[in-house]
Amino acid sequence: KRQMQTFDYMHRLMLRAPFLLSRLTLPHIRNSKDGTGAIGNMASIHAHICTVNKPAYNIMKFGLRALTQSIAAEGMGKIRSFTVSTGFVKTGLTLGQIPAQAAQRGLTEEEVVSDVMMGFSRVKEMMTPIEVGNLFVFGFSRHAKYLIGGDLLLDGGIVKTYAQTRLSLEVVSKIEEPRSKLRGMRSLFRFKITSICFWTKTKLHEDPICQTTSEKFSRDHFRHS
Repeated sequence: KRQMQTFDYMHRLMLRAPFLLSRLTLPHIRNSKDGTGAIGNMASIHAHICTVNKPAYNIMKFGLRALTQSIAAEGMGKIRSFTVSTGFVKTGLTLGQIPAQAAQRGLTEEEVVSDVMMGFSRVKEMMTPIEVGNLFVFGFSRHAKYLIGGDLLLDGGIVKTYAQTRLSLEVVSKIEEPRSKLRGMRSLFRFKITSICFWTKTKLHEDPICQTTSEKFSRDHFRHS
């Protein structure tokens, strides 16, 4: 019951409220002098990728992007709508989480920021609120006239290089097990090949062509393995 109450609260705050505000704003934009304007929404990297333990948050952010694109479609080129997506931003709420995370994980506060919060980012420092604000300034400006239903993704490379980073970590962590199995298979294969070659040489030693072929196969195999 509590989980659904939290979900409903997040839905009202993060998705229903932007929908209602946009609905109330659009008539004023249409009735303005030139009938043009823009609506900007704060999305997140979680409007692009889903991480564990955040199902409600992921849903709301994906939904916010869908709302933004719907507004852009309804705007018919005169009313633009866009989203801004970032990773962790250096706000009071975010900074307040660092000491608890450090104590829980046995890390320093600096390590929490660089290795946990910004672990998949290529830039190891959080974006500032002013930097985020500047993205909205651009989005509302005349320089962003082609930003219609689009998303300004500035996240240090998390989304676009996330899969490659995860794959690299998984490969490094699991590389020894396949290698050890491969070494065992090679040893067994070499034993079998050696036995076959020995049998071939024994049975066909009178045939110089067969003997030469057997020796060449054995020699080439061990050279490449």
